[in-house]
Amino acid sequence: MLFQVGHDASVSVAQGNGNGQPVSLDSLRTKFLPFLAAIWVNTNSIVVGGHTLTPMMFKVNPKNDGIKLESLGRLEANEQKKEQGGMSAMKRFQSLDRHAKVVSEEVSSCSRKF
Repeated sequence: MLFQVGHDASVSVAQGNGNGQPVSLDSLRTKFLPFLAAIWVNTNSIVVGGHTLTPMMFKVNPKNDGIKLESLGRLEANEQKKEQGGMSAMKRFQSLDRHAKVVSEEVSSCSRKF
């Protein structure tokens, strides 16, 4: 089997039987940005990558009259935890901001007492 990724965000797969029979061909055009590279990860799965910076997986399924290319979706590594150590970056900065406001209020109230 051979595959090709296109600059039009398409993936094409061709399979020859070697028996003088016609070549099976299937192509799938996606709505993503163009692909630049691809690699076989096993005998019927391809991982492609491109301008979206997120690899995508495709599966080649044999059919009676040829092959069928199917998109399995994006490969995202267990989406990184937004909260590490129990606090997200946003919450941490909000906490620091609140703490700074409290400290500044305490300082200003202390300066009024003198």
